[in-house]
Amino acid sequence: MALPNQQTVDYPSFKLVIVGDGGTGKTTFVKRHLTGEFEKKYEHFGTLAFCIHGQCAIIMFDVTARLTYKNVPTWHRDLCRHENELIQASNQPLPDDDDDAFE
Repeated sequence: MALPNQQTVDYPSFKLVIVGDGGTGKTTFVKRHLTGEFEKKYEHFGTLAFCIHGQCAIIMFDVTARLTYKNVPTWHRDLCRHENELIQASNQPLPDDDDDAFE
């Protein structure tokens, strides 16, 4: 609510959804970019209901945990059901030689 002598500005908004297996750094990623703080504790969320009406999504995986990468297609399929635009990201850079990743 604006004060009487203040103008309100309508900024464009959109809903970004970040999904991935547990422990891939989703909460830490968000907190780091919003507050600059690094959070080490683990929080568990278990539903895709929040994906509804999302305009875009990021699928997170851990390059040190092969299973989290193997589950990316499942996350992708689930997100596509909600018609999101997708970005795939990892919590660490991939090795220089992509052919050697996860071997």
